[in-house]
Amino acid sequence: MFQNLASLITPDINLVVAFAKQVPGFQELSQDDQLILIKGGFFEIWLTRMVRMFNSQDNVITFGDGSCVPKAELEVIYLVRSSLLL
Repeated sequence: MFQNLASLITPDINLVVAFAKQVPGFQELSQDDQLILIKGGFFEIWLTRMVRMFNSQDNVITFGDGSCVPKAELEVIYLVRSSLLL
């Protein structure tokens, strides 16, 4: 299930990277610094995109390719991952 979610998020990662490359001065930074900034800010940027994708009436997230993931499945993924990190 986590791999499926990761494949759905990959296009969003590509969009965030493309956006970052358009920010003035970003490409002048070292690749290490670029990567640190993208990793550090990805979640916040992705979260703002996810707000538009979430249907609160049906508790479903609809991704750009039309795939739908119910909130209950996301809770399972994140509960399992958080327990593994503890």
